Amino acid sequence: MRNCIYLVLIFAIVFAGTIQAQTSEDRIQKLEKICTQQEQQIQKLQERLGVMQDDSSYKQYTEKIVKEYLKQPATEEDSTGITAGYENGFFVRAAEGNLELKFTGYVQSGLGIFENDTYDNNSFFLNGAYLNFDIYMLKDWHARIQIDFADAGYDWDEYDYYYKFRGGRYGTALRDAFIEYIGIPEFSVRIGQTHVPFTMRGQYGENEGILIGADPFILGWSHGRDLGFMLHGVIANVLGYKAGIFNGEGSNTGNYSDEFLMAAQLRFYYCGYKENPNSYIHIGFMRAREAEGWLAPLFSPWGRFIFSGTVNTEDVETSGWLTGYDAAIRFDRDIEGGHNIRVESEFMFSHWQRNWDDGSRDSWLHGWGFLFGILGRYCVAPDVKGSGILIGFNFSYSDIDNKESKHDGILPNDNNIPGQRAFVYTVILGYAFNKHISAAFNWVMMDLDNKVYYGTSKDNGKDGDLEHAWLFQVTAQW
Repeated sequence: MRNCIYLVLIFAIVFAGTIQAQTSEDRIQKLEKICTQQEQQIQKLQERLGVMQDDSSYKQYTEKIVKEYLKQPATEEDSTGITAGYENGFFVRAAEGNLELKFTGYVQSGLGIFENDTYDNNSFFLNGAYLNFDIYMLKDWHARIQIDFADAGYDWDEYDYYYKFRGGRYGTALRDAFIEYIGIPEFSVRIGQTHVPFTMRGQYGENEGILIGADPFILGWSHGRDLGFMLHGVIANVLGYKAGIFNGEGSNTGNYSDEFLMAAQLRFYYCGYKENPNSYIHIGFMRAREAEGWLAPLFSPWGRFIFSGTVNTEDVETSGWLTGYDAAIRFDRDIEGGHNIRVESEFMFSHWQRNWDDGSRDSWLHGWGFLFGILGRYCVAPDVKGSGILIGFNFSYSDIDNKESKHDGILPNDNNIPGQRAFVYTVILGYAFNKHISAAFNWVMMDLDNKVYYGTSKDNGKDGDLEHAWLFQVTAQW
């Protein structure tokens, strides 16, 4: 029995030794294999180091790598060379960045309610349905086309009421259409149809202003868009400028004469243009000469002719020089918590030269206006960018007058315009659901002081009361 135990122990020891020997042999083989691989890698590194030290060898080496890469099948992104997405607008961009198409726009629709004894009709309306196409080429060139599919327009030949609250028919109108070189930010060149650089609020889009409508003197005298040539830029991140020469005939219109309109503006960005381009001090100037006759009308904030232009149209026709001056300031600041405060004030003075029917000169027609507006956004959902309750107020004053002028030494003069004044007060309420969708309500109170000449704006002859309008609008922008 004891001998059996000894035999078993001897057999176990021999078996264990055999297994251990085999394990050690496997480990030795694995180590030899690893050493061989390391030697091969060291040899390759030595070869590459030799190539790095030899310029010609290095060139051959890099060319070999490039050829091997080109033999590989292209990926999907490389084969198309195009990327698309959304960055404050939808875009399609070439992979190398030399060509980009950006697509933005907005739609504004609402309801206007007016007193029963005014010229305006209660109506749903479109304030704008815009599509913007921006094309950037070789990073230094930019072209823009803006189309409005909700242009109500006017019958300028008849000075009629064909606008959005008087049976207006919406059509399509070209707004912006220009090409510009932007390779030098301090000196960019633009040609085509664009905003005339004169007033502050007169260069806002319908989706950029505080109001649903506009201030009477801005709507009537800012000139809007025109065909022309313009230089613009920002110097030292502080001083912005625009200066141009235009036909002077308005949007989509060639020149009726050899005369041109000149306009320029300066803006001082007191917080820095890159840091806050919406806060600045603004100065504008406009000068033109017209032989056929200018119009110098005033409009209600929602677009109706008031005073000159509604009855005695000859009183707004001018002939000769038009000169305008404008000064404005804007403060626009985001506050911690997603809130925002915006304050604007603007002053404009314009005067027009006029002719008598017999060709002699009449006295100059003067107009001036002032506005002040404030809008605050109180954010109740900080995680939703651009959202919040909108509360504000806007006041504007407009005055057009030529005081007293004589014809053949006799007063009164049929062409006198004695102090037509418009006081407009607007209460603003609204809510921005996010940076894309917002709703606004404007309660507009308009006091027209034109009792001496035309009576009032109300068709029942009642005077002394404010004219009220209630405008509600929803905006969607992308």
